[in-house]
Amino acid sequence: MKRLGIKYLIIIALLYIGQEVFGTVSTTSTMAMLGFATVLLIINMTIKPLLLIISFPITLITLGIFSLLVNAWMIMLADKFIEGVSVNGFWNSLIFAISFSLLNSIFVYNRKRE
Repeated sequence: MKRLGIKYLIIIALLYIGQEVFGTVSTTSTMAMLGFATVLLIINMTIKPLLLIISFPITLITLGIFSLLVNAWMIMLADKFIEGVSVNGFWNSLIFAISFSLLNSIFVYNRKRE
């Protein structure tokens, strides 16, 4: 359960950083940001594992790079559900997916070392 909370906080932090620093994400309110984080977390728990299983051969051939594209598609899918959040195109969602993967791996790696 703590891992789920950490992932939720990472998504919120990345939304804020993406909005303020990079300009890849634009939100209209804090509630829209929290709603987007919730929808993205639910999508990552339900739809993403199925897509990763289906795309495993392509991911294996590309040495894992294709999984970043799957992450970007999940972000774009979550963008369609929440009205107050806009991830301005595929490249911005790919930047968001890369930064999410990096932060997630840093926090998970540090968590396992403790």
